[in-house]
Amino acid sequence: MENSSYPAGIYYSVVETETHWFLGYYDFHSRDWTEVFILQHENDFEGILVVIKKEPEPWGEFLCLITESHGALLPYTDSDSYPSNAVTNSHNTIRGDVEFEYIDTYNISVPFSGHDHPIIYVDKWGHGVHADNRWEINGFPNDAGIIYKPLGISEEPQKKVNCNVSYSLIDIDVFWDMRGGPYGEGQALGSFNTMDGDNFGVDAAQFPWAWDDSNDGPTFAGELFYNPAGLVDTHLNGLGDFSHKYLYNPYAIQLTLDAYKVNWDLDDEHDATDGYLNLYMMDGAGNYEHINYGDGVLDGNSGSQFNWIGWDMANGIWLDMHQQIPKSFYGILYPDKPWFGLRSKDWDEFSSDPWLMTKEKTHWYGSKGIARMEGEIVQEIEIGQTHLDWIGSELNLTINLTVNAMLPPPIRKRTIWSYSIGGTGLIIVIGFLSLRRRRKKKNTKKILEGDSGHS
Repeated sequence: MENSSYPAGIYYSVVETETHWFLGYYDFHSRDWTEVFILQHENDFEGILVVIKKEPEPWGEFLCLITESHGALLPYTDSDSYPSNAVTNSHNTIRGDVEFEYIDTYNISVPFSGHDHPIIYVDKWGHGVHADNRWEINGFPNDAGIIYKPLGISEEPQKKVNCNVSYSLIDIDVFWDMRGGPYGEGQALGSFNTMDGDNFGVDAAQFPWAWDDSNDGPTFAGELFYNPAGLVDTHLNGLGDFSHKYLYNPYAIQLTLDAYKVNWDLDDEHDATDGYLNLYMMDGAGNYEHINYGDGVLDGNSGSQFNWIGWDMANGIWLDMHQQIPKSFYGILYPDKPWFGLRSKDWDEFSSDPWLMTKEKTHWYGSKGIARMEGEIVQEIEIGQTHLDWIGSELNLTINLTVNAMLPPPIRKRTIWSYSIGGTGLIIVIGFLSLRRRRKKKNTKKILEGDSGHS
């Protein structure tokens, strides 16, 4: 391997709503190094999500970023600029203040010179990602580290410590397009959401569509990747005008409830039917019964994303669900599993909830070829608007696989680039959709001057 070349590259993804861009950056390492040898494993993926307010045009303004570090999702904001400094804690706690580097020189012709770029820091052991270590000011731990900058070309480090390297960006679709397999020995993937690896742990490296934080409120595995607006709005408050409607999101299946009616009155004469739904959608880990409630993403009392009950519904009258639930729900297309499951019941606070379905079990729906889910045949369903008739109740809903993916796809780079150095820290200055951030009153610190690797 002495003659092998390892040009520097960072994987990326882009998702857009009406109000924000969500830019994912993912650093791959060929081994997860730790000081405890038996805890090492082949391959490692870590990274961040950068959230950009789209106004003012054309580059917008920095709102916040969330790093992934050893299974934890860590939010950061910029205390010196608005709207970032208006963001506050919710189900997650802001961990620190983001620093920026002003970049005005690029190795290729690009139209966004002269803007601030957030700086992130990657641990030498385990590659956990943070946004407030300030190594560019205080120096790398043990005076050993590499600085990566988004200068538009892919370079290879000339030495293992204290050098500056330009990296280029690689579409995460290099891996996303392989998510359906084949898996295992000799393949890049070990499963839908892991890289193949046998030494020091089996398939231990997870792709971002499986990342989860067990202590960040009602969010699901992989939402950082396939439903970032939902995750950010759950993690944080003070986001301002913040839409959940995606204009570009090629990673999610979208389900919108259009109209619902009940046909059976299962209560006594003094109380009409209180219809409600359970909705199950797959997350990046293949789970659908979330947060230990077993009720999916929508139900009558403890739904992890949305709670809804149709109180005293008149029989045979359609209820406009756009007014009742003004949002869509998002899941991920998990191989060999249905797109979603539904239950329709009559809410009863003090006794079991009667079924408003002829078959008293979750009804599962998906594409042709998905044979069974929990022993039940999956009903084939088409993309677009669909009418579901369960006799005791009915539902109109709309399904989209690719959420308004009207933008042209990025240029695909099929080459899988990687570079990892054991025993050194990394500073990565984030690029791609360069952002215009309100300039700090203090002078932005300039780094990467000289060969020291820090100022």
